[in-house]
Amino acid sequence: MYLFRTRDLVIALTYYREAEKYLDLLDKNANTDKAEFYFKMSEVYYYMKETHFSMNYAQRAYSIFKEQKDAQGNLTYGKEMVQCQFVIFWNWLDKMCYEDALETAEKALNDAIKIGEQHLIGSAHFNVGLCYNNLE
Repeated sequence: MYLFRTRDLVIALTYYREAEKYLDLLDKNANTDKAEFYFKMSEVYYYMKETHFSMNYAQRAYSIFKEQKDAQGNLTYGKEMVQCQFVIFWNWLDKMCYEDALETAEKALNDAIKIGEQHLIGSAHFNVGLCYNNLE
């Protein structure tokens, strides 16, 4: 993670890929740990402009986070879900797939509103606006 923060992306990816080999050794209750790992992988690939890999890992993380709920059925990782959607959004935007980006941005906005995270709501509104600007 340090290497990612210092933008030594190739070296960071080397370590992440080595760590990925050991994910199956985590017990069945460690799904959120796997999701967090997948999210980190999606970020590394995003910064390397490896769009398809980034989106794949972000989708994997999103799927796991979406299933995590408390006893009352409330999402416990809503913030992380929205962050995964942001990574997917930025990848769509990089690919100039503005309709797909808009769909993802609106989904992120709805999820951010559901969890009530003001910062994420603002970021999601900004992302929706970027899509409309690119769609003219």
